[in-house]
Amino acid sequence: MSVDYRKVVRDAALAQHGDPFLALATVDVENAAFDPSAVGDKDTPYPSYGLFQERVKVGRGGLDTPDPDPVRQTQRFFADIFDAIAHGFTGTPGQLAAQVQRPAHPIEYAAAVDALYAKEKAAPVQPVGGSECPPGFHKGLFGACVPDGFVPGGTTPGQAGGKLPTAPGAGETIQPGVNSPGGILGDVTRAATGGLVALVIIAVGLIGVAAIAKGR
Repeated sequence: MSVDYRKVVRDAALAQHGDPFLALATVDVENAAFDPSAVGDKDTPYPSYGLFQERVKVGRGGLDTPDPDPVRQTQRFFADIFDAIAHGFTGTPGQLAAQVQRPAHPIEYAAAVDALYAKEKAAPVQPVGGSECPPGFHKGLFGACVPDGFVPGGTTPGQAGGKLPTAPGAGETIQPGVNSPGGILGDVTRAATGGLVALVIIAVGLIGVAAIAKGR
């Protein structure tokens, strides 16, 4: 029976309270085949191993021996991610991954991770075992699992088909489809709801006026 290593990484990320999309996008750049037995840079003093292509760097702050276990690699990845954030790092998901993975070409690496990150966020996830969704997901249209908060019809660049809602910052103007929860669909829904409420208030007022007139 084959192992779904995408699910392994996703579940391990969620167990660490990490961003599963960032983990999946990073592995997709490092090891697109999602093969934990893969070994890179074999002809160098420091080969890389596993899904995240970790390097063995004895005495240089790395692992002393190869440990390609997908769960432990995911845990170490997020330990480094959280450490970078704790030390004040800011940037895109791709730039954060590059900071941790230290690729030879960080700009190109960050761009690749960012593109895949957007794709991961937009793509529906099929139910695990054909029925239940993994933690952090719920059943959406046609029974596919989608991230919690995903709203079809959003307009976030790079996320064709939907977006995760984001709240506006302090003093920031709400922009339809940009920082208003629910994207354009949510804006339309709120506008329609607001209009309906206004009509109800007007109708109640007219009924009150009619009642007063009748009482006279």
